[in-house]
Amino acid sequence: YRQLIIDRVDPVAIAWVIPCPATERSGEVNDRYTFLLYVPEPCRCPEDSPNRPEAIRERVRRVYSSCRNLCEDVHDIVILDRIPASVTAEITIEGPDPAESVLARLLFELGNFLAPEPRRRSFRTLLDEGRSKEEIFRGVSVANGFFDPSELRPKDGEIRVQDLLRVLTGDPAVRAVRDIAVRVGETGTVHGVNATIGVAAEQILQLDARATASGELTGLRLIRHGRAVRVDSQRVERELSRLWAAHRRLYPVAAELGEETPRGTYRELDEYYSLQNQFPKVYGIGPYGVPPDASKARLGQARQLKGY
Repeated sequence: YRQLIIDRVDPVAIAWVIPCPATERSGEVNDRYTFLLYVPEPCRCPEDSPNRPEAIRERVRRVYSSCRNLCEDVHDIVILDRIPASVTAEITIEGPDPAESVLARLLFELGNFLAPEPRRRSFRTLLDEGRSKEEIFRGVSVANGFFDPSELRPKDGEIRVQDLLRVLTGDPAVRAVRDIAVRVGETGTVHGVNATIGVAAEQILQLDARATASGELTGLRLIRHGRAVRVDSQRVERELSRLWAAHRRLYPVAAELGEETPRGTYRELDEYYSLQNQFPKVYGIGPYGVPPDASKARLGQARQLKGY
């Protein structure tokens, strides 16, 4: 479901599907799901645009309903609140790469760690890696490129500043990082290197790259050969936009495959004899149904089994 929603609903960069277990007190039934959606850009569009929040929710509902398992349904569809997070640190760099390229890479990696967006891969790339067609097409049928399941991480309930430190030191141009801190919200709490930042279920942290990419060096301060490096903020923004565009690139599968597109076999399903007619009466799914005094939960269970 996560891959289908990301693949087929354009503004959604990442989605999570959370089961909603039934409780005896609520009288609800199992197999309902809450969909959490991360939409990176706020919608500034006309009322008839397909990218309005209400339209996005409806598109997600349609995609899910067209492919859902029997007896499953939507509990809620939530577009996550984007909470700005700015990172400050003094970073010593080395090597020949321009400072603007290094800073853009760091901002990209931090942003993709806080709000992880899976990268699509082309059919030809997977073939070149030695994958068989059977392996490539196993599972979800995608239209705009293939996902690596390992990139579909669970949603973080908390983020450690130490993890962001590791993201920075993972860049080959970074030699050392000092005084890292994270501010959550426009005027929120500043978290030091040993802190853990809690993230509510309906929220996601989004890197405020504008502040850290400014020419005033108030965010990620680069040091080379013992001296502060001034960066061209416009070049940083252009390089950062290029990195995100490459990461979000689509690979239309039908165009890649051409004549190789697999064809299904049509089956006539108008006439059938339901298996439910063979169940004992105690299941409550035959012509007699459940007893008149059955609870709503028992009726729901019978209908769920009957639908299945």
